[in-house]
Amino acid sequence: DKLCRQADEHIQLYKQRLPKAGDLTQYEGVSPLDALHHVAVDYASGISLNSRDPRLHFCLGLALEEHYYATEIYGLKKKAKEETQDLSHAKAAGREEEILAICRLHGLQGQPSLENQLKALDAEFQQLKEQGQSSRADYIQTLFIWLSKQAGKSGRAMVP
Repeated sequence: DKLCRQADEHIQLYKQRLPKAGDLTQYEGVSPLDALHHVAVDYASGISLNSRDPRLHFCLGLALEEHYYATEIYGLKKKAKEETQDLSHAKAAGREEEILAICRLHGLQGQPSLENQLKALDAEFQQLKEQGQSSRADYIQTLFIWLSKQAGKSGRAMVP
């Protein structure tokens, strides 16, 4: 009974969070789909405690069907982690390209070692500081720190 009451509360939350006409159908953070997920979990938990109650099975089926309608037909979706991962991969690729460009500026061709990449970044940093370009130097320092962390995370010796 407690799980059914929780499921009913989540259904009410779902109905409150549904977008009105003209609202976005893609959510970051709390989404109507989260409430539906909780409804399904509540009913599934109820079924695991009392598998002979047909009402729980029926309600779980309704919740799953509503989830299907919400995602497939009405187009509700939660921002996927894949999208944010794609963005972070794009940022990483951009940083790697910048590092390699700086290495080329300092005479390092091909795929320099991690040590040479860090040396080139340091040389660029020092040069920009001497020229009074502190904002650009700060960005180079950010690249230096990022490269150091990436090398530490993966234990690799080069930027791919």
